[in-house]
Amino acid sequence: MKKVTHVEAEGNFFRRIEREPTVIGVGVRVDEPGGRKIQVVAGPKIGIRKKKFGVFAKLRPGVIGFERYIVATQIGPIDNFFVVAPRKNARFFNLDIGGVFEYYPTRRTVLRVDGGDTIIYYNSQKPKELNPSITRHNFQTSVGFGFRF
Repeated sequence: MKKVTHVEAEGNFFRRIEREPTVIGVGVRVDEPGGRKIQVVAGPKIGIRKKKFGVFAKLRPGVIGFERYIVATQIGPIDNFFVVAPRKNARFFNLDIGGVFEYYPTRRTVLRVDGGDTIIYYNSQKPKELNPSITRHNFQTSVGFGFRF
């Protein structure tokens, strides 16, 4: 058993998902807020490695970028009616906190399972009274296969 600390980086690309409208009688396609997303995180992975497997904790800050981010521009004449506008290429701070399990089938290969909370801090947008800062928690998992050097 060996205690190890590594610094690692990860990049993710989330393609645009187009959704059908939920309002009956509206014949237009509605895009998911955010469009395409690109996420980059980097930070330490700390844990225990044995000959055939490893168990780690991870704490990786980074940035997530949205192709399109919707902001409210004004409140309409009726309560709860907002006029919105898309903002192109919005970027926000995010933090990936979680765990990693790695299995080493051979000396040079790894099978990896990640799980964790990706916390995104959406800072306020103008006008700030309509678009306050918010923090969202997102459970994110991934499975991968890789080669070790």
